[in-house]
Amino acid sequence: MSTAVNTRAAERFFAEVWNQRNEAALEELMAVDVCGWTEGGHVIGRDAWVNNAYRVFLGAFPDLHLELLGTVAEGEEVMIRWRARGTHGGDTLGLTASGLSVDFRGMTWFKMRNGMIVEGLDSWNQSALLEALQTRQSVGSCLVGSVDPAAGSQASG
Repeated sequence: MSTAVNTRAAERFFAEVWNQRNEAALEELMAVDVCGWTEGGHVIGRDAWVNNAYRVFLGAFPDLHLELLGTVAEGEEVMIRWRARGTHGGDTLGLTASGLSVDFRGMTWFKMRNGMIVEGLDSWNQSALLEALQTRQSVGSCLVGSVDPAAGSQASG
């Protein structure tokens, strides 16, 4: 497939799967035997990714929205920089829902084959996000907070 086709599929992954919550689109966009590396660990298989990464994260941040900031692609490889924003409204990450707003950035690298994701790697600072949520939770704060993984720090907003 062409670079343009692969880029469009990667962008659809964010638009349709993450932002529109359309799991059915995964059948067109992600191989059944996809191999992925997330901040939470290695995931093999589309069903494993849905159950152990996607649903867990959306359970913690039900209003999560990802904005695409930039794309670089060549052949079968597509890299997308993104910004995620949402509210910590569920306990699926092992923390009681806090109602805190989060704002963080990261990037995802995809290996594509026939217009489908066959391999992926996420890079962002999940530890800083969890630490920020734990810190705010432990002091009972209801302030809106954000995490800037590039700076590795917390900020109020």
